[in-house]
Amino acid sequence: MKIDYSTQNDRTFTADILVLPVFQAELAKVAAAWSSVDEAAGNLLSSRAQKDAYEGKASSYLSVDTQGVNVTRVILAGMGDKGRFTSETMRRSIGRLLSSLRGQKHEHIAVALPLKSGVDDAQLARALTEGALLGTYRYDKFKSKKVALGIKRVSILGTRRAVSIAQAVELGQIGAAAPNYARELVNEPAQTLP
Repeated sequence: MKIDYSTQNDRTFTADILVLPVFQAELAKVAAAWSSVDEAAGNLLSSRAQKDAYEGKASSYLSVDTQGVNVTRVILAGMGDKGRFTSETMRRSIGRLLSSLRGQKHEHIAVALPLKSGVDDAQLARALTEGALLGTYRYDKFKSKKVALGIKRVSILGTRRAVSIAQAVELGQIGAAAPNYARELVNEPAQTLP
């Protein structure tokens, strides 16, 4: 799976799914922050969030199929209380979300970094990368019926250009490769190890 960083506008970005992080009790601010996406989708995000009484609790998700936007689905990903938000919250939330999307026919997923979260964008990009790679890992070497990953690319959408973010994505890939390799060793039968 390829993971990249882009500063492209969230309304013009093309992907199968756009994931927008939401803090608990800040839906009004979210509506303002992502108003361009909501307007392009015919205000489906804000009306569906109100109708379903979506609160943005940690690891809660609200999926809205869209028209008029360059994505087929927008998912609001709950990040919980903003005062307790850390990069670990982002890693776990994105890991759970992408794990649930594994095997579906969505090849390109774009995840926006939260606005004004109080956590450095580079830390969030690293955590998001780790969460994506750890969440989509499956050991199926000996399974007769393998489920294809489906997700081929994850794009991290941010507002600033920085070399540190590209480095953070690379560090996230390294950070996720180690536990995934350990998982391989644990799951591999002893007689097949070299």
